[in-house]
Amino acid sequence: MPKLTQLLMLLAFLIMVAAPPGARAQLSVEQDVQAFLDQLPGPLKSYRDGDSTAAQIINGTAAYYGSSPRVLLALLEATSYLLSDPNPAPEHLRQPFSPLGPDGFSDQIDWAARELRAGLGPYERPPTLSFTDGTTITLTLAQAPEGVAVQRFLAPGRTQSEWRMAVDRFGAVFVAYFNNELPQFESIQPAVTTGFLRRPWAVGTRVTHLAYFDHAYPTVDSGRAGNGYVLDYRGRGSVQYDGHDGHDYVFPNKPIGTFIYAAADGIAYASTHRGNGIWIQHSNGYVTVYWHLDKFAKKFRGLVNTGQGIPIRAGDLLGSSGKSGFVQGTPHLHFEVRHNGKQVDPYGWYGTGPDPCPAYVACEASRWLWAPELIGEFDFTPPNIRARQGP
Repeated sequence: MPKLTQLLMLLAFLIMVAAPPGARAQLSVEQDVQAFLDQLPGPLKSYRDGDSTAAQIINGTAAYYGSSPRVLLALLEATSYLLSDPNPAPEHLRQPFSPLGPDGFSDQIDWAARELRAGLGPYERPPTLSFTDGTTITLTLAQAPEGVAVQRFLAPGRTQSEWRMAVDRFGAVFVAYFNNELPQFESIQPAVTTGFLRRPWAVGTRVTHLAYFDHAYPTVDSGRAGNGYVLDYRGRGSVQYDGHDGHDYVFPNKPIGTFIYAAADGIAYASTHRGNGIWIQHSNGYVTVYWHLDKFAKKFRGLVNTGQGIPIRAGDLLGSSGKSGFVQGTPHLHFEVRHNGKQVDPYGWYGTGPDPCPAYVACEASRWLWAPELIGEFDFTPPNIRARQGP
């Protein structure tokens, strides 16, 4: 199918191409979604869903799922022209992507981000898309993973012809607004030879390790079920829980209200998407995530959901533990680490054979990231090093 081949080539948007004449000047969307929207004629610059602006919703959702807002913005234009049309139909604001999704702008954004993450795989075989006209297409995995995710997301509720038009439109929009580029992460191993993360709670705090990062595979935020088994950093399978993309810590003496601190220096951002959370961008390409907080520290007053970051030093107060968001059961801290835009386990990998997680395109091989001065404390000792026996 020559036309389909051309379509797939267009969707391989990690390849550099020139923007067409009149293409809009590219802003650093990841830093300021609102400024990007302010330059466009569409309604999103001033649109609100409840107490949140469109920019806050898009920024917070993208941060929660660890993705760039560019794909969400391009889809909003491709499906409902919300970047270019100053007077869209009300239903386009309420259900911009598809009436098959939930009702409401915020819920549609979350649904799209979750489906796009699920569209990254892992795949045992190339996915087959089914259309309302009874036809099907099997995608090739020999393209950018984001291209697979977008094509998969646009298929439900459309005929094959409508799907082709939507995918073609998305490709053109992504070129025009974003020069056909996703943000570039530092695809390098950190220069540090030892871990850099400090404990995210005060010394002496009683802590229980409730759940572990699943190395096969951390897909919980995609909304899809896990693959039926768990592998923690030691290769153990008798731990919680299938698909988990971080570590959950419980504080038995004070489940709600235990102070949570920054594990390393960086720029911190606060969001209330799916619960109160902080994410910190560190200079070495890593991001640490602290979620389900009960309260934010005062330093974030007026900055929550704005996308505006503030400098943070290791040990600075971020907030307190809680159960905000979709927590069921025990209040806890969800602690997550990303590198190069992908999930990693701060405990590294000490199981048999190579780390299986990189078989999932949203995951990167893990290494031990806890600082050496924590050896002997809690479970911050690498399995191949004997813990200190005291003075």
